[in-house]
Amino acid sequence: ALLIGSSGLDAAREDECIRRFKAAGAAALIVNPAIRGRRSAELEAWIQAHRPLVLEGHPGAWILPADLAARSDQVDLDNRGGIRLSIEHLRSRGHTRLAYFTSGSPSRSERLAAFEELAAGTGTGAWVLTDLPDSREGGRQALQRILAARPEDRPSAAICAGSEQIALGLVAGLRQAGLRCPEDLSVVCFGDNRVSDDPAGSAELTSLEFSQEELTRTLLNLLREQMSGERRPPRHVRLPMELRVRSSSGPTSSTIAIGGTP
Repeated sequence: ALLIGSSGLDAAREDECIRRFKAAGAAALIVNPAIRGRRSAELEAWIQAHRPLVLEGHPGAWILPADLAARSDQVDLDNRGGIRLSIEHLRSRGHTRLAYFTSGSPSRSERLAAFEELAAGTGTGAWVLTDLPDSREGGRQALQRILAARPEDRPSAAICAGSEQIALGLVAGLRQAGLRCPEDLSVVCFGDNRVSDDPAGSAELTSLEFSQEELTRTLLNLLREQMSGERRPPRHVRLPMELRVRSSSGPTSSTIAIGGTP
């Protein structure tokens, strides 16, 4: 039997889900650990009992202590590789001032650390806004900060590292302000790989995407190995990302002026 529960990434709800699964006789768990609330006693107890478990998601945001997370199999995206692909793509289109927008915290963020390091290494000017609302309102707030800056200081492209909702809000805000995407601001995001509430908007976004089938296969294979009794060190797997270039990213306005048709 397969049991599915949603914690909303909240530790108290995570505890309740795991208690219910244990009561139902669950033998193994795949968990996207909580990022809000107090520490999850049920998840920590499961790990300490050496029961089959795979953690999925971004370790830097978890409440789960790092020493306990390190004992478990983990599956995450190649966040550094995704940021590198984004910066390389945007720089190839003439962008030298980039923004990084996210709903996440700057603390222990692998994506943010990669952005700051790679931007500095390529001489790219960098804006960073964190803790934005994880919604279209987050994109609108980011745009307000851009428009409040002097034109010569504004970024010409943005990487939205939270959900694609921030990117959709950013694009919608640009159009409401009488600006254009990508001519006035190119936008790249990390794709949600889920059903969108705005298919037309999502179809415009240049996004970093991964194979959901490969993710599922990897999670289940790791869980099966543990359930078979195989003795081995914990495995930490990073899945590759692919940059899908769509209409939300393009050359800078200066590139268009010099080169003619983009």
